[in-house]
Amino acid sequence: MFRAGLISLLSGLAISQADAQNTPDTFLYAQANAEYYILSRLDTHAIVLLGEAHFVRQDEILIRDVIEAASPDQLAVFASELWPAHEQALIDRIVTAPEWDRPAAIGILRRQGWPFEDYLALMETVWRINRDRTDDRQIRFIGLGVPGNWREAFAETGQTYDGFMADRLLAIQAETDGPILAQMGYHHAFTRYYMPDGFTDTGRVARFADRTGNRLYRELGQRVFMISLHASWNCFDGRRDWRCLPIGGAVDCAARSLDRSVGFDTNASPFANLPVTGYFYTPGQRGLEFGDMSDGYVWHTPLAGYQSVSLIPAADYVPDDDALSEARTANPFGEGFPSSEAFETIWRAEAEEMADYLDWRRWPEDERNWASRCGD
Repeated sequence: MFRAGLISLLSGLAISQADAQNTPDTFLYAQANAEYYILSRLDTHAIVLLGEAHFVRQDEILIRDVIEAASPDQLAVFASELWPAHEQALIDRIVTAPEWDRPAAIGILRRQGWPFEDYLALMETVWRINRDRTDDRQIRFIGLGVPGNWREAFAETGQTYDGFMADRLLAIQAETDGPILAQMGYHHAFTRYYMPDGFTDTGRVARFADRTGNRLYRELGQRVFMISLHASWNCFDGRRDWRCLPIGGAVDCAARSLDRSVGFDTNASPFANLPVTGYFYTPGQRGLEFGDMSDGYVWHTPLAGYQSVSLIPAADYVPDDDALSEARTANPFGEGFPSSEAFETIWRAEAEEMADYLDWRRWPEDERNWASRCGD
């Protein structure tokens, strides 16, 4: 409890001190570490949405650190898009068991087609915390993910991917006495901003997406807080799109001398009114600014320091023929693997491709040289 109060105090002091700062770099220098910042927002909101790009190791380490540092009063539920809702009974059993059942947890990810060690570590973290707590103080681990055949499964009801996650979070929130931290893809987490969802032949926006965060914001208002974890945006010229840094790299340039992560409220920052132009997010949004995109923002490392998440070892992911059949059905990499030998070959090739995050995620060379555009 003392640590929770201290964290909130430090975060509040950092933000108030920043009000007097005039430049982006001094503003960021005065901000709280990302872990403390996220915890401070859990102190004041019913649901905190963490919008991530997926596959970034630093993001998963940060989320794990937040879960470990949170007091029972700060975190009642951790929910994740990457863990399936239809396996909730098994999830409940695993995170409350006296012993860590790694094979069963891997089985869930295998059937979901999400073979990454770093996401598995989040469940193990919750299990380890729960092992040392009484039942009434344990963290609930909630799967938000839809089934692999969700389009077919939702065809009769008209349910949508985002609608399903929003309904699930609203139901959990209604029965939970405590804050919820929800991990999901960045585009699912938008609250106040509505992104384009298709274009006409003339290049106009055909419709706007109704994302999980949009629905939650309409239902719960400012009790929901969306934090974007720093990642690439998509530059867009009307014909093609490519990976690039948000708002021309303004946050990266201001943070390049930092040796730690930071978190800040976007509308209280010197970046708030920077225009969002030339991005996929821009069409149909007159006067769109950085402060419109999210409520909070986390920057943790320069682009060159990004690391990929790790694959679960092949022998653990596919220990027998039944597991191989499940992996073949979920097909995480779009490859066929009729035998365990073929699977291991694909696994090694994928691990090698993932070794360099920027190459794996196809970052353009000119964007990798972003620092040259920062000036002195």
